[in-house]
Amino acid sequence: VAALAAVQGWISFDWLIVIAIALSLSFVVAASINRRSYGLHDRYREWLVRWQSSQRLAFDGAIDIGSARFLVVGMGGVGEGAYRSVDAMHPGQVLGVDSDLDKVEATAGQGLNVIRGDPSDADFWERVNAAHCVEQVMLALPRVSTSIAVIAALRRTGYSGRIAAIARYPDEVHALERAGADAVFNIYSQAGPGFASHVLGEAAADS
Repeated sequence: VAALAAVQGWISFDWLIVIAIALSLSFVVAASINRRSYGLHDRYREWLVRWQSSQRLAFDGAIDIGSARFLVVGMGGVGEGAYRSVDAMHPGQVLGVDSDLDKVEATAGQGLNVIRGDPSDADFWERVNAAHCVEQVMLALPRVSTSIAVIAALRRTGYSGRIAAIARYPDEVHALERAGADAVFNIYSQAGPGFASHVLGEAAADS
């Protein structure tokens, strides 16, 4: 926009340089804040709560998870696969959670029991009575920082069940274990053996 304004003569090219530098600096500041977003929210949560609306959104009320014993957080490819596997062993006792409304509607349309919610939000877990009935929470989230924030939020609500999470690199595995995850699945290092076992099992069955 600034470049177009400069070409049209609405602003001088000197201002174009200033705007470009300011925009670059804003990216640096935003990146630093985003990395610490969950920690900052926890630190200033009581102050921030004062500014929120007293009227809840339609999907922000109390959450009834029924008889669910297993929660799968994040209904992407890994999460949906985990949901189906657990549901095959424990029919009707699994609940999926995702913040993407389109994904919730798509999976619900396939017969899966999925609700919309932001699991990284401490308020979400305060509205879910997971401490007394849920035995296992499986975090299939793409960002490790989000998984760590969810683990912290769960523990603050008094949840004492098992928490499992996915990781992509060894340092992420260590970070999740330090945060309190009971089990961490490295989808890169463990996918190979799983793939090989599947292929060999199919070959043995065919022979």
